[in-house]
Amino acid sequence: MIDWLQNLLEETSGDTLDPKLRSAIRHLIDQCEVLFDSAAAKCINELPHRLGQDPASFREKMIDLYRGVLIKTFITIAWADRHWSDPEKVAAQLVLKRAWNVELCSENLKKSLAHVAAKADSLKWQELLRPFLDIPELRDQLPLLNAIIIRLANVIAKADRQVNAQELIQLSELDKTLRHLMDSANTIITPVSQGPIQQSQALNLDEPMIELIHSTTIADSKTRASGSGAAKEPQKQSGTSTNLTQEERNKLFEEGMAELESLIGLDSIKQDIKQLINFLKMQAARSKMNLPATAITLHTLFTGNPGTGKTTVARIVGKLISGLGILGQGHTVEADRSALVAQYAGQTSPKTHACVDKALDGVLFIDEAYSLVSEKSDDAFGTEAVQALLKRMEDDRSRLVVVMAGYPGPMDQLIRSNPGLSSRFQRTFTFPDYSPEELLKIFRGLCKQNHYKVTKETLEKLYRGFQQLSNGKDEHFGNGRVVRNIFEKALQRMATRVVDSPRMTEDLLTVLQPDDIQFA
Repeated sequence: MIDWLQNLLEETSGDTLDPKLRSAIRHLIDQCEVLFDSAAAKCINELPHRLGQDPASFREKMIDLYRGVLIKTFITIAWADRHWSDPEKVAAQLVLKRAWNVELCSENLKKSLAHVAAKADSLKWQELLRPFLDIPELRDQLPLLNAIIIRLANVIAKADRQVNAQELIQLSELDKTLRHLMDSANTIITPVSQGPIQQSQALNLDEPMIELIHSTTIADSKTRASGSGAAKEPQKQSGTSTNLTQEERNKLFEEGMAELESLIGLDSIKQDIKQLINFLKMQAARSKMNLPATAITLHTLFTGNPGTGKTTVARIVGKLISGLGILGQGHTVEADRSALVAQYAGQTSPKTHACVDKALDGVLFIDEAYSLVSEKSDDAFGTEAVQALLKRMEDDRSRLVVVMAGYPGPMDQLIRSNPGLSSRFQRTFTFPDYSPEELLKIFRGLCKQNHYKVTKETLEKLYRGFQQLSNGKDEHFGNGRVVRNIFEKALQRMATRVVDSPRMTEDLLTVLQPDDIQFA
C-alpha cells in the first residue's frame, strides 16, 4: 500500500492522459455530482420525513457519499494491478481537483490521500449508494447512477490505453455488485408515504458514514465533508429458525404468488410451481387427518440459459414454501463455487458448512453448480464440497431447500457424475429463452419501474433488434440480462444527449428516443 501510494505521489512525465478521456472523466464526475445534488434537494424539499436528521447535515452527507463513489470507483480500477501509470496519476489529480477543488501537492493532502487509500477497500457500495437503495422515491435514479459509475470505471481502465486482465476482473465484479444491489432494491416493497413516517423508517446517515478526506486537512475544499466512522458491513441474514405467525406466513405466501404472477413469460415454470404448491397443500391436509404423507424432496434443479429468471424464481419459491409453513424463514442465500470451495486443503468442508448454515430455514441457490465438479473428476476440493453439501441436504432436509442452477448440458453431466446428486434432485424446472415479444415487455417493465417512457419509433426499433438477437442467439444468450444492458446503455446515451441542454424538461429526462437504443 505504501509503495503504491508513494508511486502515485511521484511526479509524472507530463500530462499523458488522452484529451477525450480527460473530457469524459470531467463530464462523468459532473453528472455524478448533479445526480447526488438533485437527490439531496428532492429529499430536503419534498421528502423531509425521509431524512432522519437536519437538512444541512443530510446535504453534507450526500456530498460525502458522492465523493466516496468517485474515490471508490477510481481506486477499485486503478489499483487493480497495484501500479500507477502516468495517465492514471493525471486522472487521480483530475478526480481530486473536480471533487474537492484541490491540487495534489501539499504534505497535508498527501497524508489525507494515505487515509483515503487505506480506507478505500473498506468502503461498501451498499453504504455509498444507500440513499438510492433505501428511499423509494430515489430508486428510479439507480440505473443512471450505476451507468455513470460503470462508464467512469471503464474510462479509468482505458487511461493508460490498455485494459489489463486485473482491470477486466474488477470491472466485471463492479458491474455484478451494482446489478445485485439494484436488483435487491427493486425487490423491496416499501409504501411511498405522503405523510410523516415513523423514525425507524427514516433514513439515518449518521451511523454508517465514512470520512474520506478530513476537512481539517483540506482547507480549500469546496464543501467540508463530515462523517462518523467507518462504513459498516451490512448484517447477513441468519439461518436461525424463527416462528412466524400464521398471519405472517399468509402474507409471505401472498407476496410470493403475486411476484410469480407478475413474471413475464415463464408459463411452464409458473405451472410447475403451482403444481408443487398444490401437492404440498394436499399433503398438509392429509397430515391433519392423520393420513400417511408421501415423501417428497424439495431440492430442485433449474436449467436454462443466463437471464431467464432462475435466481428470481428461487427467491419466490423460498417465500411460497415458507408461507406454507415448511420453512422457517424463506430467505434465499445465493452462492457459487467460490462460496463453497476453498483454495487450500482442509478448508472446503468448513466453508461449505458455513454457507449451508446461513441458508438454514430457507433456500440455498447455487448458480453455475456444474463448476463444482470438473469433467475429468480430478477436482478434490470441488468433490469435497459436493460431499459436504450432500450430507447437509440429508441431515437438514426439513430446514433446507437446495436449488442448483446452470446450463442444461453441464447440469445433466453434474447430476450423472454423482449418484448422491441424482438421488436427491428428482425435480427439474427448465427455463425457456424469452421471445422477442417478451424481451420487449421486460424492457417496457424496466422503463415503467424507473419512470421512463418510449416513443412508438423507439418500440419499433427495440422489437426489430430483439428479433435479430433471438434469431442469432446461441446457448450463451443473456435473455433478461441483455435487455437490462441495453436499457442501462440507453440511459447512458440519453444522459449524454440531454446533459448540456439549456433547459431541462420532464420529457427530456424521461422519454427514450430511437437514437438512445443501440444493440451492437
